[in-house]
Amino acid sequence: MTVPTALMDIFVWAPSFAMFASFETCTGGGIIMNRQPKVCTSDYAKGMGRMFVSVQSLLTGVIYLLTAVISWTVFAESRDSSIARKNAVAMADTMTHVTRR
Repeated sequence: MTVPTALMDIFVWAPSFAMFASFETCTGGGIIMNRQPKVCTSDYAKGMGRMFVSVQSLLTGVIYLLTAVISWTVFAESRDSSIARKNAVAMADTMTHVTRR
């Protein structure tokens, strides 16, 4: 479950938040029923907030991806050691049955 979340955060949400980050606020200049000219002012708080959300999404995706890799590694080690233990028991049983005859 962490892999799809990580991929969505890294490749969808972080770029979309960064794409719509704007450092200015505009008023007026609408398409319908607005005759006022479009006036834009710098708004660094809005832009920095959106960039922060983009970086946060990217870092969260990387953390989720790292968690998925670590979890998969632990699972694979557990599975492999279980298989090796079963094979060792089977070989030991085979050797004891061969030497008794």
